Amino acid sequence: MIVLAYYILDYIAFLSRNHERLLKLTPALSGFFCFVLSLAALLVVLRKSFVLMRTPPPSNIGRAVGFLLAGIVLVDALAVCNIAPATALVFALGFPFLLMWQRKIAAT
Repeated sequence: MIVLAYYILDYIAFLSRNHERLLKLTPALSGFFCFVLSLAALLVVLRKSFVLMRTPPPSNIGRAVGFLLAGIVLVDALAVCNIAPATALVFALGFPFLLMWQRKIAAT
């Protein structure tokens, strides 16, 4: 939806020959898009962690804590996405890396 709004605004700016206004709007759109993606990823991680915590074998609690600890980078991504969307993307891409890393080194 946001991408569609961006293209509509781009077309309007092209017709009105006022590209400066669109250039001022582009960072805000990318920050908002980054925020929505990071928030969605964080909610998925939280949901998976809560499901793991409620499943019967007690060993699943350790996996859930690992997910929550790796999810800290998604909270960091939410914190910086309006200022530096590219940095937030790097933080968000660190989540699977941290999950793999926890197989070799314990996170707690």
